[in-house]
Amino acid sequence: MPVILISACLIGVRCTWRGAAAASATVERFQALLAGGAARRAIFIPICPEQLGGLPTPRPPAELQASATLILAGRGQVRTRDGHDCTAAYLRGAEETRRLARLTGAGLAVLRDRSPACGVRAIHAGFFTGALAAGRGVTAQALREEGIPLLTAEEFLAAWPPFGAGESPGDGWVYLA
Repeated sequence: MPVILISACLIGVRCTWRGAAAASATVERFQALLAGGAARRAIFIPICPEQLGGLPTPRPPAELQASATLILAGRGQVRTRDGHDCTAAYLRGAEETRRLARLTGAGLAVLRDRSPACGVRAIHAGFFTGALAAGRGVTAQALREEGIPLLTAEEFLAAWPPFGAGESPGDGWVYLA
């Protein structure tokens, strides 16, 4: 049975920086999918890299000040809006998530886009203006370097048709990243 890491906020865990879950429509779709049989087709392991790294919930918003690749190489930082360097916590969270992926044999990660840890396609630009930039979060990049395919919530939901019906997605869905 495939093992899938999933951002905990996507399934309703209140672990975002604000102490909330992801948008309610997304949470409802994932909960319906799991209740509809997806949990019998794969093992879903909820993760919150920020919490695994030791950050509290709620917590000040943070943004990458360099690419995730540079941060993982020790040449960049993650900072909060007030300038606090929280890089070490993001690196710990990425490493703990990577360790969980290895231990469980995870073959896919479904992550919340625009997160400094979990962003798959986009992250906040680093200026706390709300602007987005193409790129990955620290944990997403660490998982990608581990060879694990990454999907956003939207990509995963689109790749598991019919939504919520509990039917197997077929072989091709894992290779969409």
